[in-house]
Amino acid sequence: ITSTNNRRYHSNDLAYSLSKQSLAMFDNMLRVEYPQANLLEVRLGLTRTGFNANRYRDQPERLIDVYQQPHLDVNLVASKICTVLFDSTVHMIEIAP
Repeated sequence: ITSTNNRRYHSNDLAYSLSKQSLAMFDNMLRVEYPQANLLEVRLGLTRTGFNANRYRDQPERLIDVYQQPHLDVNLVASKICTVLFDSTVHMIEIAP
C-alpha cells in the first residue's frame, strides 16, 4: 500500500512521503526482477483511520487541518481493494477522495 502522495509532495510530510515513494519503487523493481510475480500496488488517498490521530497526537491542529480535506471511508477502501485483490490483470489501483 502506497499513497497518492506519490504524485505530489505535501510539506511537513517528508518521512511519510519517502516511505511511500520507496514502497512504490520497490514494487517497480520487484516487477523487473520477478516478472511472473502477481503484485498489486494500492495508492490510497487520505483515509480516516486511527493512524492520523496517533500520528498527530502532539499536534492536534494538524489533525484538524488533515480532516478538513476530503477523505476516504475505510469500508469503501477495503471493498475496492477486495474487488481487485485476486485479479491478475490489475497491477495498480488508485483510490482517492
